Amino acid sequence: MDKELVLTIGNTNVRYGLFNGNILIESGIYAEPVKKKMKKEKIVKALCISVNTRNLKKLKEDNKFIEIMEINKIKNKIKTEYDLNKLGIDRYMAIFKSQNDKEYPAILIDTGTADTFDFIDRKGIHIGGFITPGLSTMAKSLAKFTYALKEVEPEDGGLRVGKNTEEAIKYGIYMEWVTSIIAFVKLSENLISARRAIVCGGNALRLKDFLRNSIIDENYLLKAVHDYGKNI
Repeated sequence: MDKELVLTIGNTNVRYGLFNGNILIESGIYAEPVKKKMKKEKIVKALCISVNTRNLKKLKEDNKFIEIMEINKIKNKIKTEYDLNKLGIDRYMAIFKSQNDKEYPAILIDTGTADTFDFIDRKGIHIGGFITPGLSTMAKSLAKFTYALKEVEPEDGGLRVGKNTEEAIKYGIYMEWVTSIIAFVKLSENLISARRAIVCGGNALRLKDFLRNSIIDENYLLKAVHDYGKNI
C-alpha cells in the first residue's frame, strides 16, 4: 500500500503526517531531514491545508519533487451556524472530523500562533467559537510593546511565583494562557454540556496535566485532513 503524506501549513511551522492506509506512522515538524527522507521514500504527492499563502508558496518552491495539492475550496460538509466564508480551513477540518466521528458535544482547541476554540453541541452542530493569541504570540507581544521586558519562552512554574523579572514573565504568561483555556473549557460545559475537550496543535501536550478528561492529540488536524481527503 502506498504511503500518503499530509501537510498542515501554519503561520510558524509546517507539520507533516505520513500515513500507511488509515494509520499515522510518523509525524512532526516538516524540516530538511524530513524532506530528504520523503525523497528516499519516493513520496511524490502530498495533500495539504494552509493558513499562510507565503509559507505555502515557499514550501512548494523548496519541494518541487512533490506535487502539493491544497484543499482550499470546501464544500458544505459540516453543520454550522458560522459564516462558512469566514471559517478558516484548519477549523473547518477539525469540525469535520468531530462531526464525522460523532465526537460531540465537545470543544475543539487548536493551539498555535493563534489558539482557536470551536463548540460542537449535542446535536453535532458547530455553533461558533473564539480566536485568541497563542502562547508564543503572547510572549512576543509583551516584549514588543514594553521597553524593559525581554521576550522569554513561557514556562510552567507549577505553584511557584517568580523570584525575578524573567521568571515572573515566564510563569505569568504560561499561567494566563492555561487559565484562559480552562475558562473556555468551563464555558463549553455550561453552554453545550461538552463531555470533553479535543486539543491539538503545537502546544497541545502542554495542557495534558490541566485537562485530564480531554483528548490531547497534537496530530488531530493531520488526521482530519487525511480523513477529509478520502471524501473528496
